[in-house]
Amino acid sequence: MNFPTFLIVNLQNKLNIEKFVNLVEKNYKNYKIIIASTKLHKKYKNVYEYQFDDVEPDKVINTLMPKVEGERLVLVRQFDNENLDEILNIEKAIKKNNQISILKKCKNKFKSIIFNYINKIINLIFGYKLFDGYLSCVGFSSVPLSVLMQIENSSLYTKINKWQGIDLVYVNCNKCQKLKFKTKKIKHFVRIAISLLIMIGVILCWIFIPFLQSKLLLKMAMIFVILIAFMFVLLDCVILYVKRKIGENIFDKANIIDQN
Repeated sequence: MNFPTFLIVNLQNKLNIEKFVNLVEKNYKNYKIIIASTKLHKKYKNVYEYQFDDVEPDKVINTLMPKVEGERLVLVRQFDNENLDEILNIEKAIKKNNQISILKKCKNKFKSIIFNYINKIINLIFGYKLFDGYLSCVGFSSVPLSVLMQIENSSLYTKINKWQGIDLVYVNCNKCQKLKFKTKKIKHFVRIAISLLIMIGVILCWIFIPFLQSKLLLKMAMIFVILIAFMFVLLDCVILYVKRKIGENIFDKANIIDQN
């Protein structure tokens, strides 16, 4: 069972399957390739293609994760047919059973400091951190893979760093694929707008109603309301930032229409 599985989300049907299979064959004796598409293509050896009518990648990943075999997984959410070698580089970077490999982001020192600061806030609120890398291609060794295969929302744990005792291995990339996740943002913008209006309303009352300024309890109450509204604004801003980076937490699975 000491072989890798490549799980490729190909819901736009853009993958050059023949090119990728030939590349894998040149580098591995044993392997398994799982492809999620919206239409079936030519059958290849060790390639298992599944057809879906749902184009939500997280649902598809939740569905296909139990079909993974071997001791390593490379999950490919987005790819470049001209740069498929990077998928293999992610797998080859895994040297131990407790490692996760991910494409490295090139950031300057200032951006790194800001990201680390925001990550601390995210960890404080949600209990996990964001990967400091591109989620288009991520590799998992046997230890994290065994966990992914046992949980319902495995797609979420491929996008967040809630792992204990796991080493992160960052792989340089030439042309990294930046993912864009579909998220539900309206309710958060509405809450931010309402909270800001409450804050502004209380502050205006404080300024223009002298009676309120003379009452200690009223002033304390207004300060409390302002702080609570500010906390809601901060919380929703953090949630929007997280959703922009990793999308939604999805437990649902997609239906397999056919397979090749």
